[in-house]
Amino acid sequence: MERHPKSYYTEIIIRFCDCDAGKRAKIETILQHMSDIAGIAYASKGYTHQWLWERNSVFLVTRVSVRIHRMPTQDEHLIVETWERCIEKLLYYRDFAFYDAQGEKIIEGQTAWVVVDPQTRRIQRPADFPGTFDPDPDRQAQTLPPARLKPAPHYETAGYRKILYSDIDANQHTYNAVYAGIACDYLPPEWMKRKLRDFRIQFKQEACWGETLEIRTCLEDSCAKVLGMLGEVVSFECEFYFES
Repeated sequence: MERHPKSYYTEIIIRFCDCDAGKRAKIETILQHMSDIAGIAYASKGYTHQWLWERNSVFLVTRVSVRIHRMPTQDEHLIVETWERCIEKLLYYRDFAFYDAQGEKIIEGQTAWVVVDPQTRRIQRPADFPGTFDPDPDRQAQTLPPARLKPAPHYETAGYRKILYSDIDANQHTYNAVYAGIACDYLPPEWMKRKLRDFRIQFKQEACWGETLEIRTCLEDSCAKVLGMLGEVVSFECEFYFES
């Protein structure tokens, strides 16, 4: 498999605990690996979590788009590639590709990040970033655009979810992949047995420890839209596109 000089590569294993009842990786698992590997890739350049924290900077993901050609299964060994693609306004774009043992690309991902001050939560301008960025704009993962999502014509309240201790990460934020898991929990079981083709999620307002999200859903044909509401404010919104 050709390896690009501007990419970072690592190997992962899909464990039993990463899988659903069908022994397929959960979409939450894929987001977890993408976030984790993004951090490892920056650490390989010297920008560890501690290094960034000491400079009042942390990366927070704001949008994710994933295309699934084939969902990996239990005990499968994968190679994950990630690269810095570009900066647009306040957003840092980082793309991903997951390959199976035969070198076949099975998952692609695009992510958009902001750098914030962990104390004030204020977004920092790229010009103020304490490190350097090495973009590769000529290569782009093939997914749905990680853009603003269009609201559904109607939603129904599916339930309520309180943010608990185990949802909080080392940045003292609700970990981004948790929201994907919450969205899956409030879709009908028969929908989650279908083959997922595309997934997009956008994070708007953090749900903090002790707060309660109202989960609203809209199910139409092969698309499921999920909103997480904090009162009348959207916390997160996502879309699942299943094969017919």
